[in-house]
Amino acid sequence: MWLGEAALNELCPTTPRSNASCEIGNASVRYDQMQGRFVVLFTVVDTGLVSCGGCSGVPAQMTATLRRKASWVLIASKWATGCQGAGGGFAGVCTPNTTPAVNGLIGNTAFFTTPQPPGPSQANPNSGGINGNWVAYYGIPDNSCEPGCPFGNINSISDVRNGGAFPGARTIDCNNTAVGDLSRVCYFPSSARLGLDNDNIVVSSSVYNDNVPLALRSGFFTDRTSAKQASRNAGGASAWEGTRTRVYKKAAIYTGVTSTPGCASPLCPGASQLSPRIQGDFYDLFEVQPAGLVSGAAINGIVNSAPYAFDRVVVRNIGGTPEFMLGLNYEPEHVRGRSLASFSGNGNLDGAYSALWGAVNAEFLPSSANPQTLLYHRSIIYTRTVAGTLGANVSSVPATVNTPAIVGGIPHLGALQSHTVPRFINPDSIVQRDKLTQPSPNNQLTTPWLHVGDDRPHRVIAREGERYIARVAFLPDFEALPAAPCTADSNCKEANWSTVVYDIVQKLSAAGAASEVYNTSWANGSYYAPMHDTPANVVQYGSISPVNVQPFLEKLFAGTVFPPLAPSDPRTFQYGQMATVALLACKGQEPGVSSGLTGNTTSARAYPGLFDIRCGEDAYDTAQPFRHPVTASFSPFDFLEDLQPSGFPPQIVPFGIRGGASTDPNNMGLWLYGAYAKGRLASVPGYGQWGTYVAHYPVTFPIRDPYNNTIASYADVQPGHQFFTYIQIAKQTEIDPGSRTQSAFNPTGAVSRAEMARWLLRSQMDENGISAYLNSTGGIFCSFADVACPGASGGTVTNTTGSSGDWRYIETMYRRGYTKGCEATNDGQRRFCPTRTLTRGEMAVFVIRAKMNAVFPTVTSGAFTTTSCQPAGTQVTNVGDQFGLFTGCSPYFSDVPNTHPYYSFIQKMRELRISNGTTYSTPTALGAYSPDATLTRGELMTFLVRAFFP
Repeated sequence: MWLGEAALNELCPTTPRSNASCEIGNASVRYDQMQGRFVVLFTVVDTGLVSCGGCSGVPAQMTATLRRKASWVLIASKWATGCQGAGGGFAGVCTPNTTPAVNGLIGNTAFFTTPQPPGPSQANPNSGGINGNWVAYYGIPDNSCEPGCPFGNINSISDVRNGGAFPGARTIDCNNTAVGDLSRVCYFPSSARLGLDNDNIVVSSSVYNDNVPLALRSGFFTDRTSAKQASRNAGGASAWEGTRTRVYKKAAIYTGVTSTPGCASPLCPGASQLSPRIQGDFYDLFEVQPAGLVSGAAINGIVNSAPYAFDRVVVRNIGGTPEFMLGLNYEPEHVRGRSLASFSGNGNLDGAYSALWGAVNAEFLPSSANPQTLLYHRSIIYTRTVAGTLGANVSSVPATVNTPAIVGGIPHLGALQSHTVPRFINPDSIVQRDKLTQPSPNNQLTTPWLHVGDDRPHRVIAREGERYIARVAFLPDFEALPAAPCTADSNCKEANWSTVVYDIVQKLSAAGAASEVYNTSWANGSYYAPMHDTPANVVQYGSISPVNVQPFLEKLFAGTVFPPLAPSDPRTFQYGQMATVALLACKGQEPGVSSGLTGNTTSARAYPGLFDIRCGEDAYDTAQPFRHPVTASFSPFDFLEDLQPSGFPPQIVPFGIRGGASTDPNNMGLWLYGAYAKGRLASVPGYGQWGTYVAHYPVTFPIRDPYNNTIASYADVQPGHQFFTYIQIAKQTEIDPGSRTQSAFNPTGAVSRAEMARWLLRSQMDENGISAYLNSTGGIFCSFADVACPGASGGTVTNTTGSSGDWRYIETMYRRGYTKGCEATNDGQRRFCPTRTLTRGEMAVFVIRAKMNAVFPTVTSGAFTTTSCQPAGTQVTNVGDQFGLFTGCSPYFSDVPNTHPYYSFIQKMRELRISNGTTYSTPTALGAYSPDATLTRGELMTFLVRAFFP
């Protein structure tokens, strides 16, 4: 996504620009299924390295008075789908584009495009820029760093901007005159990872101090024979600083308007470490340590922790002796499922949390004889969130928000915790199949070995109190091949290899311990880049067994650099895709018996232990001066991997984190994306082309499990039923309490308002979370005259209070603002009408208010979008999301005009793909929604699963 010259000039002011002076990387894309937004993150670093020398060696730092800068760039879509027309939605209403997307319909979709492509030269100031579907944050425009943004927003600390001062803090100085002054710090990222929870976007980067001169960063011996056992040199000065983490509030990011009371800027910095804490739109998290060294621990001048990063050094105990380890890399989790449950959002009460999960880079274990056995995590814990206050209804006009601000939700960093897993260390560089013979100049070097990264987690999905973690590692207790065929200096690999490891970890509270409940890995080796997500059909109750986790494992991909193809294989490359013969050789065959690593038509290295692989077409052979994530040195010796074979340059041949995945909010299926080494066209000189692959798997529930047992389903909702997938997910996640023991569901039955309350709240919260919320808002108290109170007012609510009815769910709906009752009355009593059947239109109001409530306070009021088609009296400005409708007054459905009382809610149901209506649109006519039709039980379960369980 091209931001344009103006952004580039701010982010990388040093000229002349090159790949060495302006580094753009660490990109990731997430779809926020909770609020229907796309989020893009990457980093831009102005290194000051203007003398690159072709980048074949180590660039030299300049000492002129120039500023270096390091910035996170965060780009978010303003709504769930793009503006279908010209104008990009800048004014909130799209002007129809005359170029049809579908024959017969006016308008097209331009979402992931920019209206102005890059210009012919950097001298063109008008090139680039995002369209109106997006909002971008990277420095001055969002006021997220000091005036002028001299050092980039990674070097801007929200607490410091609010007047904070902390023991052990060093001056942040990214002037090039600070190089060599270790009393000053300039944070540069070696990664950037993106996480999402109910209300927040979490950005986390491993960082190093670029003020440490390049010549002092590498701390390892350089001869090959001792590389595997080398430890840090006594005089080495690692630049490693630990982790920088920032939390952004979705309510501000998605709208471009502050959610902070009294703030006049688009984004205002909060303060998490000050006392009292200060409300804001973003917060930097770190530990406040006592003055001096922590626990007296220092290793070669590296203290345990220092503001404004954390976990600079991690301590473990080996036989009673403490070891001080560098290189703990974190991955923020992506929350799914019951986002307000006690084990996650906690109903937006105190103690809501998400977490960072990480592993120590095992190259930096002082004792190489003791592999790593711990995964680490830190909770990010939030104070209670209170949305804007509401006025009163006037006739049939919905109430508006009096105080358009969100108070609370301030994060702080929890203590460092860990739990034990099977032994692991970093993967070594791994062998690739020899390249097919190609004409000169494309076949000049030997086949290199590929660097696939370190042992950090690549993706963490939080679902139903469990964390599903994917990472890459070498498992010393389970080696794929014997070491006998190889010696230290022979032209083959040692018995080191790379595999993909999956963990399921249970963690039910912010301070509670984490426990490993399942661990598995791919067999045989040479794997990397797990394309990992966790579909909603994973069984999340009962004992953990292959039966329960099969949906988690069955659709996983991994990349491999060692396809079972002989160097002489007569395959024909079809550039951009693999030929049929190569695909057949890549998967589905039994492992061969191989006594060596080359020259065989099959190889034990090439076969997975789980589901599927995507193997490369050819060897990847581009050598690069690749920074080590801990030392920040360009030295290949820092990686402690086997050196490249004879004839190949010593630089790292990188692949790293090259895989991704995401569940589909439309059909709950799984999309997977990854990279592979690609055969080169003979006409293209140079090295190292690579391609990509994409696959999609729909969510399925097999009739029988791996043990040939029939999978429990409702007698009246069998496989093949139009709602089977959604109802089966609802059954195993127990949206309806006790549903796992029921034999029939009655999918065509009508839904009462009481049932809707029960199922809706169970989609968001568990029973503990509901009880905690009710007790925090007055305990036992009855808001509706026609819903029986289960006890004396002010009493304590338990999980069984009012269990004979639906009081707990109905009362929670009212207190959270999802409903004000069934109708206006003239006898002074509020009623809910629990036995009345529900319409599809009423359902839309409840679902959208519940889904969007915690993040955008207008949703509790039912306020319409600020457009000219609003009913009089409902125009509200500067209030949260306003639903982000890009369509203005243009309805999606023929039977829901913009004057309909539920118009904005039903529009949002369509935008979030919760409902596509009862009939589809055609090129000449809109489809229908049927807002007054009675809602069926099967329809409701489909809508709830799509809304809350992607």
